[in-house]
Amino acid sequence: GTLHGLSYLHTTHRSPSAMTQVRDVLAQPWKGVNLGGWLLLEPGPSYPLFTHHLLKDKSQARCEWDLMKVLHEKLGKAGAMEVIRSHRETHITKADFQRVKAFGLNAVRLPFGYWVITEPRPKEPYIGPALEYVDRAVAWAEELGLQIVLDLHGCPGGESPEAPCGRRQRPE
Repeated sequence: GTLHGLSYLHTTHRSPSAMTQVRDVLAQPWKGVNLGGWLLLEPGPSYPLFTHHLLKDKSQARCEWDLMKVLHEKLGKAGAMEVIRSHRETHITKADFQRVKAFGLNAVRLPFGYWVITEPRPKEPYIGPALEYVDRAVAWAEELGLQIVLDLHGCPGGESPEAPCGRRQRPE
């Protein structure tokens, strides 16, 4: 089946003991771009934040967790919230979605941390929820006829020790 133009997996029951997954065939293969660095901060795609807000030893934070700790220490909660709000308002806009469409692409991937959907757990430095940005991305994609992959890239507790899950927890 499809939901607002998005393909998804569904199951069919051919017999009580057999269940098969069937993927709906897309009219066109996905050709798209990643919107990384918008709703889950990483040093590469979100480099301005990481280069402007250095750790005490003047090195760059390795992940969103570390960056948020720096922002809270330097600017306080309100200042950190303003930096992140400004980033979320400007890093990806409707104009970016329009460019994706103009380049002949048909899909976008939106990685985000769970704190964007719900809120951070107690004592975590992340700022959220910010579901309105996911809502905007879905609305812009739908308006422009783009498919969107919603990628829960940062789960509670982290799913890997690497920066793309929001908190890098492995030693250098």
